[in-house]
Amino acid sequence: MNNKANRGLYRRDGSPYWWIRYADRNGRIIRETTGTTEKKLAVAILAKKKVQVAENKHLDVRKVPNTTFYELCEQYWELWGKHKRMKGLSHMIKTWKSKIGNLPVKEINQQRIERFLNGHCENLTGATRNRHLTMLKAMFNKGIQWDLLTENPAVGIGKLREAGGRTRFLDHEEIKRLLNSASDAFRPILLTALHTGMRRGEILNLKWSEVDLGNSIITVQESKSDRKRMIPINETLHKVLYRLPSRFQKGYVFPSPVTLGKRRFDVLRQWRNVIKRAEIENVRFHDLRHTFASHLVMNAVDIKTVQELLGHATLTMTMRYTHLAPDHRMRAIKTLDSAYQTDTKTDTVENSGSDQSS
Repeated sequence: MNNKANRGLYRRDGSPYWWIRYADRNGRIIRETTGTTEKKLAVAILAKKKVQVAENKHLDVRKVPNTTFYELCEQYWELWGKHKRMKGLSHMIKTWKSKIGNLPVKEINQQRIERFLNGHCENLTGATRNRHLTMLKAMFNKGIQWDLLTENPAVGIGKLREAGGRTRFLDHEEIKRLLNSASDAFRPILLTALHTGMRRGEILNLKWSEVDLGNSIITVQESKSDRKRMIPINETLHKVLYRLPSRFQKGYVFPSPVTLGKRRFDVLRQWRNVIKRAEIENVRFHDLRHTFASHLVMNAVDIKTVQELLGHATLTMTMRYTHLAPDHRMRAIKTLDSAYQTDTKTDTVENSGSDQSS
């Protein structure tokens, strides 16, 4: 067995058949029987195995193009990301491209992803780090579906434990100061947030076609959870919306003050000015949503209803507000006073100086 054809062909003790040894497409050594005692046939079987390995390697090269990480990011955004209206995704993709680099996708491994997460996300919250990881995994999975790579390099990375959700809300005095410090143009936006619990983007995207003043209902067509939800309009908000001049234009409820027919771009500059004038600290615009939910719970609105109004996909997100309503547990227990009609008097036996047993 000195010629090349016989390399990898051998006998094993206790077996009458020829055995073969060869490397698969991943370089792993395979040893298996040919099932034949004829050397010529065994040589042919070995040759065929080597040809199959070579063909598979060739097919793999054709199947997985030399796609760069930038190309994967751009294709992910164009075919999927920009259609999901996912807040912050475009910024995350820019960060990935900047920190990970424009190397071939097939060269990106778990260690490189972990170095990015541990480096870039070191000073960020666990929730933000987990969101980067979730979206990276999703992008690599899409890459596999598109035949741009064969495996997900982030699949073995676990999430960090997240701290409890923030529930900063304004008390009655802070709400009063906030509204008094706002301009006539900005106050309706604040009142809409306080009386509906809508997110900032939902408010700015709201159109008059989604506001039914006759039946006092706002329909949020597109939300973070991709679910349509209906929010009742109370008397206070009804008066605010009814007086808005944009009602006669039939476009956005809060249109751009600069460009006709466009929505207001953002309100964060106005927000910072208002909370500064109102002398309210440690509060974000999103905390108006928490304020809406918190005051509902404190006024004995059941948690399921709060979930529906907020548009949370699961009750878990809404449960963060339950600690604000300690009264509802006491009210529940007090119903047993009348339900059981318990006689609080207890039978007593005069003590005659010694215990008597029956």
